[in-house]
Amino acid sequence: MRAISSLNIPLGTVFTWVKRYGRKKYEKLVELWGRAKELVEGKVVAKVVDEMWTYLYKNARAFYKWVFTCYVYTKLGVYLIYSVGDRDESTFLEVKKYLPEEGRWVSDDYNLYFWLKDHTVVSPNNPNESFLIKG
Repeated sequence: MRAISSLNIPLGTVFTWVKRYGRKKYEKLVELWGRAKELVEGKVVAKVVDEMWTYLYKNARAFYKWVFTCYVYTKLGVYLIYSVGDRDESTFLEVKKYLPEEGRWVSDDYNLYFWLKDHTVVSPNNPNESFLIKG
């Protein structure tokens, strides 16, 4: 953005262009997610969901956001659905509304996922545990 603004275009204008273009692309992506839900019906094997946090800076203040991701494994291939927001049910439901009902859920042990039907919890192993001396 700074390189473009060095062409005597204000940085705020460039940022506005990026936001506008990004919003249009996101709307198109959401439309494709809706179509994918119909195309993969009856072919879903698993839905792997997880969340991660990230932060954005604006005027030297950090804004922390959570990204919920869901990889949908089907007999046709894999696709990704995501949503950005707070670490709460509403952000997860934004992802869930684009997912088919069938298929096994796979996730970590975050309590938000316990109410899911046909759910498997996968706990990651800490590779350093074997090196800890106990006792």
